[in-house]
Amino acid sequence: MGDECLGEVRCMTIPLADREANAALRRARLGLGMSQSEFARALREAGVSAGEPNGATKRLVQKWESGEFRGCRPNYARALKAVTGLSVRQLGLAGFGPGPQDAEQGEAGRGIADVVVDSGRDAALRLSVALERPRRARPEQVGALCEHSEGLFALEQVTPARTLLPSVERHLLETAAVLAGTTSTRARGVLSLAGAQAALVAGRLLLNYGDLSTAERYFESAMAAARAGGDSPLWAYCATFAAGVQAHGDPRSAWQSARDALQDAGELAAVRGWVAVRAAQQAARCGSHKAALMHLETVAALDREMQDTSRDADTPPWARDIDRAVLAAMTAQVYAALGDHQAAFEHSEQAVAWVTSEPVKWRAVILAEAACAAARLGKTRQAQPWAAEARTLATDLQCTIAQRKLRTLKP
Repeated sequence: MGDECLGEVRCMTIPLADREANAALRRARLGLGMSQSEFARALREAGVSAGEPNGATKRLVQKWESGEFRGCRPNYARALKAVTGLSVRQLGLAGFGPGPQDAEQGEAGRGIADVVVDSGRDAALRLSVALERPRRARPEQVGALCEHSEGLFALEQVTPARTLLPSVERHLLETAAVLAGTTSTRARGVLSLAGAQAALVAGRLLLNYGDLSTAERYFESAMAAARAGGDSPLWAYCATFAAGVQAHGDPRSAWQSARDALQDAGELAAVRGWVAVRAAQQAARCGSHKAALMHLETVAALDREMQDTSRDADTPPWARDIDRAVLAAMTAQVYAALGDHQAAFEHSEQAVAWVTSEPVKWRAVILAEAACAAARLGKTRQAQPWAAEARTLATDLQCTIAQRKLRTLKP
């Protein structure tokens, strides 16, 4: 009887035809960023620390995950709990019966860790678990992870969503694993913000696909991580995206969410302008003409404070693409929704004058918005070149937001 048999109940092997892969345990291990060998070593270390050594091996982990073994003895159950923060039942295994901690967790007391085991299908939920479950520290990765997260916003503007999304999700999984592995308050705050930024980018990329439900989960995780990191403006920025998704089913609640975000937007003009114009968009969706114009007045007042944020070292990376051109184009959207097509054209024309000449997604969106605004007034001569350049950029960068706008134009 080998060491690996010590980890299963009564040394019973499940027949091949009856085996079912243990996805819950595998997700928990991958969420910690561990290989099977590393996971086995962590179990052995947890046993030693608890004064009850075990013989966990890579082969045992493989048998658990393949479904060859479905149970474990109490000492392994306690080691698994120490490493993952989850009970054996939550990890898809059976034990000799619930321990004291299992008994405390009834169905009514299910937390985020239970949710991720039941339906942990994406990196957004892994981040949520990491915020709740600090474990093994890996401080040497903190700086690199934060730098990577900050660089995602520049990459997002020039990289097709289909190309960038897989690497963003991998980065978010790694960030969540390291976050789950440190108890340092300072490191957890920094990593929480790195996770918030990565989740925000993932959500925006999914919006590009039109996958609203998955995007919403990422935005909600980004908001939770921004709160954990103590960054209210970042939370407010993420909240506007969540509200945008919410608006498809409940526009009034979305408008209220956008107004709430204004309370946390901070003093940075770019962020306050962004949140205000998103609130104006939601108000316009609700048919509240007066409220939308009031929000736009806030945006106009902030315009005098706006700088070229892409070169402002004090502006956080996630806010550096919010400039006067972006806010002018979004203001044009609001006026179009309110039926004031002349004002929409004037603001979109100003946005084109201000927008960067670099081939980035925001340029495609702004040119597409301007082309639509010009076409509504019959200004075909201006609409055509804007639409042509927007179409080229949108195709090259797979910017479906700009492509959807252009589809509203007649040939």
